[in-house]
Amino acid sequence: MRRSLVTVLALVAGHVSAGEPPVPKESQGYWVPAGASCKSELGVFVGANSVEFRNKQQRRLIKTQACFSCEGGARYSGIVIWVTANAPDSGEFTVYLNSEERQGMAKVEIDDAAMRSAFPLGGIALKRCEI
Repeated sequence: MRRSLVTVLALVAGHVSAGEPPVPKESQGYWVPAGASCKSELGVFVGANSVEFRNKQQRRLIKTQACFSCEGGARYSGIVIWVTANAPDSGEFTVYLNSEERQGMAKVEIDDAAMRSAFPLGGIALKRCEI
């Protein structure tokens, strides 16, 4: 629900548009829990315009959009990038790349109960693994 509200507010404010650039190359890749090995089967693969949630048994690919000003509005000059689903029926989540203004750190917030259960990544620090 929170992500839907944020998306609606961002659309109304004009912060998210079809012309928004893709996720930068340096933020793309496989993100796993910070304390895990890069061979972890639990993680999220961030692409230019999609994310794929992964666990041992399943993968879920979702088309996404990146928002470079959602963290602080139109005059935001920080480095946090929000990545959200293009379609609301894809599951409600937000991937925060460079979370807490820290390069190379990410967090995921998953509002959808089924996704949260299948991919228990919510609120934990993630690190990017080299592809």
